[in-house]
Amino acid sequence: MPQSDAASIKPGMHATLTVPERPGVKFDAKLVDTDQSISPASGTMLVQLAVDNKQGLLFPGEYTEVHLAMPGDAHALFVPASALIFRAHGMQVAVADVHQHVQLRDVTIGTDLGTRVEITSGLHASERVIDNPPDSLASGDLVRLASANAPGAQSTQTAAMHDPERAHG
Repeated sequence: MPQSDAASIKPGMHATLTVPERPGVKFDAKLVDTDQSISPASGTMLVQLAVDNKQGLLFPGEYTEVHLAMPGDAHALFVPASALIFRAHGMQVAVADVHQHVQLRDVTIGTDLGTRVEITSGLHASERVIDNPPDSLASGDLVRLASANAPGAQSTQTAAMHDPERAHG
């Protein structure tokens, strides 16, 4: 288990295991215990899972991918990773105000999920986030919204902007 998730791990949590040699087969498991220690070499914590293996499909020492049902924050905000602006003084996200002017928000990232990131501070759920902002974008710049009816436009969001989406913890 990665160190960043170690504090959330509790005995009794449900897990699903997959094995590369058995595509599409999932094994239900329950978290039994942890070693309560982070390995300095890997930055991970060992966990012990119990799984029903009556059919003998899992072998000792076999590598599995574990998916734990982690508790989530129902109020967490996620934005596309492509909306992030990397500036010398820190991470920012550009939003469009009601008059279509850019406001830059200093933000703090919680969890990075690859294509989207959790924003833990600096952004409100009602703000319209500008996706793929150019490097030259500055506070006060006027932006033009793409038409929702344009070919290729998203149905509830504009092509250039995304509302932060709420997590479904």
